[in-house]
Formats: sequence, C-alpha cells, structure tokens
Amino acid sequence: MQDISEPPAVGVSRRDALLGSLTAGIAAGLPAVAAAKTPMQPLPATINHGKQAMSTITTKDGTEIYYKDWGTGPVVTFSHGWPLNSDAWDGQMLFLAQHGFRVVAHDRRGHGRSSQPTSENDMNGYADDLAAVIEALDLRDATLVGHSTGGGEVARYIGRHGTKRVAKAVLIAAVPPVMVKSATNPEGLPIEAFDAIRAGLVKDRSQFYRDLALQFYGANRPGSNVSQGTLDQFWLWSMQAGLLNAYECVKAFSETDFTEDLKKFDVPTLVLHGEDDQIVPVKDSAVKSARLIKGAKDIYYPRRTALPPRIRTRSTPTCSPSSRPDPGGMRSRPPCFASCPCLARQVAPFPFPPFPSSPFCRRSNMPKTWLITGSASGIGRSTAELVLARGDNLVATARNVNRLLDLARRYGKQVALIELDVTDMSASRGAVATAMERSDTSTCC
Repeated sequence: MQDISEPPAVGVSRRDALLGSLTAGIAAGLPAVAAAKTPMQPLPATINHGKQAMSTITTKDGTEIYYKDWGTGPVVTFSHGWPLNSDAWDGQMLFLAQHGFRVVAHDRRGHGRSSQPTSENDMNGYADDLAAVIEALDLRDATLVGHSTGGGEVARYIGRHGTKRVAKAVLIAAVPPVMVKSATNPEGLPIEAFDAIRAGLVKDRSQFYRDLALQFYGANRPGSNVSQGTLDQFWLWSMQAGLLNAYECVKAFSETDFTEDLKKFDVPTLVLHGEDDQIVPVKDSAVKSARLIKGAKDIYYPRRTALPPRIRTRSTPTCSPSSRPDPGGMRSRPPCFASCPCLARQVAPFPFPPFPSSPFCRRSNMPKTWLITGSASGIGRSTAELVLARGDNLVATARNVNRLLDLARRYGKQVALIELDVTDMSASRGAVATAMERSDTSTCC
C-alpha cells in the first residue's frame, strides 16, 4: 500500500491535507483491488451523452453537475472543499486510478464546470447532488472521501441517503459537527468571522482568492516552497465558482449542524485532522465528530516545521488504531507522532487566528494582544478590524506598512504597526517579541 514520508518542518497546508487523503483512504481500509470496473447502469434521463463535451448529469431541479470518472476497481468518491472544484483531487485520483481503483469526483453546484443555480446552494442540495452522481453511475460499496466543506457534504449525504451504497467514509479537516458559535455551540467561531469572508468576496473576490491562496498553501510561512504556478492554480479554481454560489456556500459550511447526520454513520469511518488547523479548530470539529460517529478512528497531524519535498511510498501505515493523540497537546503524544508516515502532513492555519471563544485561547477579562500577519488585505485585514473593534490590542504586520496607517489613525495606541516579510526569521521573532511586550494577558496569534 501507499503512504507519505519525509516529515515536514513547518505546519503543512490545507492543500497538503488533500495530498494526505491518499493515506487517509488506505488507513480507512479501502477494499481490495479488483480487476473489473464497478458495473454501470446508464440512466439516459440523467447522464448527458451525445453532443456533451463534458461528462455531466442533470439533477431533478435541472442543474448540470460535472464529474470525472477514472479507472476500474473498487470505488472511491471525492468531495472537494470551498471554493475549489474536483480538480483539487487530481493528484489522489491519478494515483489511485493507476493502482486499481475507480475514482469519481464532481464539481459542486455553483463551482467549477457545474451549473450556477440560484437555489439549493446548501448542504441538502450538495448532498442530493452527490447522491445523484452516485446513483446515475450506479456506484456501490464506495468509500466516500470529503475534505473541509466536502466532509460536510459526505456527512449530510449519509444523513439523508443512508449507507446502502457506502462501504467506508473519510472526513479530512472537515467542518462537522458545526463551525459557528451559538448557545448550543459556545466553542464555535463567531459569525463575524464568516461575515468577513462574505465581505471579502463582495468587495474584490479575485484579490480575496489571491490572498487566501497564500494561507491555504502555507506560502506565507518560513521555509515554505510553494510555486507561483500552484498559487495561480488555486486562484483559477476559485474564480470558476459563481460569486452567488461561493457567497451562499459560506453559510452552508459554517452554520449547518451535522450532529444528527454523524450519529447515523454505520460504516467504518476515518476522521483525519491537523492539530494546527485554525479554519476548523480541531477540538470543535474532528474530536467532536469522532465521538459522535460510532467506532470512528481518528488521527491527528502534529505541529511540524517544514513542508515535505515530495510524496513517497511505503508498505503500510504504522499508526495503531488505538492511538488517541491529544490535539490540544495537554497529554504526551504516542510514539507514532514522531515516525508515522500517515502523520507526515498536517493542515495549515486558516487566514484568521482562533478567536477568544476558541479553546486554543485562554479567556480573561483583560484585553488581549493579537499578532496578525498580512493585516493589509483579505481576511487578515478583516480580522484585524474585528480584534480592534472588540477592544483588544493588535500588532499588525504587512510587507508595506503604509497600507496599515489608517488603522493607526483610527485606533491610536491600541495598534502597533510592523513592516514584516514572514520569510525573514529574525524579523518574525522580533514581531513576536513586540506582541509579548505589549501583552498584559496571554497572547493569541
């Protein structure tokens, strides 16, 4: 079987979590390789043939869903994250297709090459579209893999359609059970965090996606080696999503409660998450999901310090199914954290830090001091505005500090400005020291 090695040296990006999904699928126990393709029963009323230049199906509401279907053998389906499309899975799909699996991925409605409808841009609609693809292609005994928003799609699919066509499930850095803070989910992220995302889309979605790509791939971290082509690829995928659809999807992935869906899982399930994931804090997602899914196996990626230079193969993963790492770091980690190749990649932080409602921040009544890199634009800027508006102090950094002067004029001594290139280790240490000096309480950064 296949695995990932070469332990990294910095927190690994969300893109690398996708690369790690290959290991996730194998660790979840994909079926033995079969020679024959899963039988298909074409449904002429659903699958579009003839003059169609692409493989699509048409759903009951008339939406065309693009899909790709490669290889022969046991079936693995892939559900992508926001705001991407099925191309984000090409690396995993190519590998598995070359090793005796049939792999299927689709573009979520409103994303990629699928139609951009004005309705059903919610988890019910996404799950029903996945069901339409599975049923049109007559997929059986499938392993369903979902990353981030795609993990919510898989959960809602099982909640609405059951597991009669499902053999196993893999949730990677997934949004369930629920992201947003509420009376029943006090540990969640405040709604203002997601409002900031929507505001960024409306203001300038093209620049928003360019800024987001840096954090998505960890390209703003010391030691990273992410090509411009990779960053451009993220932007291209993102821009293929309709603005309305991307906007409405924010509500879907942040406010949907998947608790009851997770309780309906009755197939072997792997829950995979990075301890340093700040878009979907691990304690509020994977840890809770693993408790809700009967018999789930959960694996957590520890904090690392460098990106692995390449993908390699190994015979078998070395994690024991009984390993229960501590995502908060409060207990000692089991030995497999140091050597297990299936933990070689981890999810990088989202472009905003954990809010004080997050368990990663120790709450006090005193103002906190925040260190936010990339404060000049995108989510970094939106988060800086939120932090200052709530009365906390801020150490704001940007490559061009002139773009931060308006914050200094509006908030005075509440904000300190630092011109910083985060690839400069000495300057980065200085910024952290400045934040610590200004902090009367614990610093969240």
